[in-house]
Amino acid sequence: MSDNVTFQNLGAKEFLRRYPITYIDISRNAPTVPAGAPPAPAPVKGNPAAGQGSIHKQRRVYHITLSPRPDPLAPVTSARCPLPVKIYLDPDPNGIPVFYLPYRNNENYRITLDAAGPGAAAVNFFLTELVDGCTVYVEGTRDKPTCYHINANSIAQTNDPTLPTHLNAMAAAAGTNLAGLNTQQLHDVQFGFKFAHMDNRFQNDAAHRPKTVVAGVNLEQAKKVEERDYMIVPGTANETAFNNTLALLQAQFIVPTRVNGKTVHEMRFVSSQGFIFGIRTGVDWKFYVQRKALVEYFHRTHAIGAQARQLFKGIPRPLYSLGMQNIVLGVTQFWPTSKTGRNA
Repeated sequence: MSDNVTFQNLGAKEFLRRYPITYIDISRNAPTVPAGAPPAPAPVKGNPAAGQGSIHKQRRVYHITLSPRPDPLAPVTSARCPLPVKIYLDPDPNGIPVFYLPYRNNENYRITLDAAGPGAAAVNFFLTELVDGCTVYVEGTRDKPTCYHINANSIAQTNDPTLPTHLNAMAAAAGTNLAGLNTQQLHDVQFGFKFAHMDNRFQNDAAHRPKTVVAGVNLEQAKKVEERDYMIVPGTANETAFNNTLALLQAQFIVPTRVNGKTVHEMRFVSSQGFIFGIRTGVDWKFYVQRKALVEYFHRTHAIGAQARQLFKGIPRPLYSLGMQNIVLGVTQFWPTSKTGRNA
């Protein structure tokens, strides 16, 4: 079942406040793909050998189909967060036209949202791949912004200690002592290296920037969304603080108070991601990030024996799982101006 009608009736922003985007699929093998269509990601120009590329104007526009899909691993839903949505991208002209920005590990991809190229004048929506560590930058003018999806997968990695990009090697070179750091502090150091690397690639990439951005007029301040803007780090104080927001999220109808007739007594964070999108109204673009989390709910048993042990021995009543759910924590505008809060 397609949810394109709901998307159009609610408006993109309101739709994405309710429906968590959990997967993007490039349906290259569908019957609607024309013969000889190039493989994903879209062809680029620029300098792919140096990790720099821009999406070719002939392949910037896709058509999407939004399909709500029951998640067998996270079947719980709520009033404000119905079924998670899978996005299918395809050249099918019956879908919603979008500008689509792909990504590759350790590379920079960019796209300029203007009317040049097939079908581009009719596009009012932009999306890039789901993010769980990448940085997305937007710069330019409101009517012709340029977006960058920059990945730093190999920077400050922890898999191969023989590489100079290993976290330990980079910390040693920077004179940073990792001994005794807690999970949050270690994460901050690791992503500090990643952020600096991605910022450097963006700020010093003038040779590959569009001329209209480098020398344009009425330019907006460049803005970015990075990992700390949409992710919750497991094993940190941020995770603990999030788990304690159960009552608030229930009051907002984002998470349920009962599952299968059982009261939800506790919520625990499982994972998080971000989904970055843009909306054009008239001639002006605005960009947002959907912050999504996967959570698990628990019910505390009311068995008489367990209640007695809690009363006389102080032993908490056992918890058992009620299942998991994908939820939208909020939609935040970040370009051209930054607005925080669920209804930004």
